[in-house]
Amino acid sequence: MQSIPDSSQADPLTQLKDIHVPSTISAWPLDWGWWCLAAIILGLIIVLIVIAVRKYRFNQARREAKALLNSVSSTQNNWPMEINQILKRTALSYFPNQEVASLYGSQWQSFLLQVVPKKRRTKIQDGLTQLQQLQYTPDIDNSYFETCVNAAHNWLNYLEPKQMPSDSNKNIEQGATHA
Repeated sequence: MQSIPDSSQADPLTQLKDIHVPSTISAWPLDWGWWCLAAIILGLIIVLIVIAVRKYRFNQARREAKALLNSVSSTQNNWPMEINQILKRTALSYFPNQEVASLYGSQWQSFLLQVVPKKRRTKIQDGLTQLQQLQYTPDIDNSYFETCVNAAHNWLNYLEPKQMPSDSNKNIEQGATHA
């Protein structure tokens, strides 16, 4: 038989303690996998920044040439020579001097066409031909100015140097002494 608990015995439920809530989980210290992921992402960001800076420096001569080309006007007596000098200085910035410096006339024009993609050559060929012809005429026909300037702009836009020059700080102003 069961005995009836007497009031002198304590209630067993009163002996229970409250539930302990675990402490909050902290994000620190990170697991090694997160550190690896952070290192990879940081490395990629650094590589992208280096590539962007190198590309910006590499295209410095092209940007300077475009600015100089915008300053040429049809009112100048020797605008074909000015445009040609800008193209020559830009080419000297991207290609070896011995390959570019001695070129003139039809050899120069064929070089200019060779360094742009084949599908773009037809777009600039007429303007470059006019530019080469106008350089050697005593009376310059200003009606070809826009055609020649557009061809020069397109050449600068589509120019595809095969490799970055070893001296990435070489700019269009330094090429002026070789033109």
